[in-house]
Amino acid sequence: MSNLFYFKGVLFQLWILSGFTANCLPNVAPSGTASQSSTYKEYIASRAIDGDKNTNAFDGSCSHTLDVGRHWWRVLLPAVYRITSISITNRIQVASRINGAKILIGNSQENDGYDNPVCAVIQSIPSGATSTFDCGGMVGRFVYVYLIGRVPLTMCEVEVFGQLAAPWPSYSAVVKGRDIVVVEKKLCWSDALFYCRDFYWDLLSIHSEEEQREVEEVLRSISFPLNKHVWLGLRRYCV
Repeated sequence: MSNLFYFKGVLFQLWILSGFTANCLPNVAPSGTASQSSTYKEYIASRAIDGDKNTNAFDGSCSHTLDVGRHWWRVLLPAVYRITSISITNRIQVASRINGAKILIGNSQENDGYDNPVCAVIQSIPSGATSTFDCGGMVGRFVYVYLIGRVPLTMCEVEVFGQLAAPWPSYSAVVKGRDIVVVEKKLCWSDALFYCRDFYWDLLSIHSEEEQREVEEVLRSISFPLNKHVWLGLRRYCV
């Protein structure tokens, strides 16, 4: 690692990984992005990770798909996590709708995520109750809840407990509202790039001189030694 560069309006990407660390196995689901196969009225997917465990679906805290045959809900986590357990809070009304749903964890979106390994099959969750399922440290960035049948999939809260699966020490910080991670491991450019994409998202893009100054402050606060140079992610720029 070394000095950062902002030269003649050109923004360079640094070997700093977007994401953040997890401490004491927190619920990492709220930091992810939720989506679902379909949406019934205003019952959007993100309601299942809003931190509100109100189990009355009519109060606006639950997700809900349409009444079609193949339903899925998923959360895309900000990085690859080693997931120890998942807790699901069921709604009060028609609680049996969750029966038979599968919890899947992995990194694949193929076949709408259905090819990912299974953490558990939900036999049932009592009305308005929360059940926890042991996933034994399964690794993945996607958590799917899958239900195949004639009833919609509806949940009031999904909690995902785990820690970052990335193998090397890192330092986390927030810059302009974005979570970034500086990785201690020394790698060649291509290995650093793929490590970032495998375990986080992508190399960080510096959007302004102000943001660059904040990143410089982050680097000054890191306890582990830095190199004199950083790798720049010049092959791809993501807005």
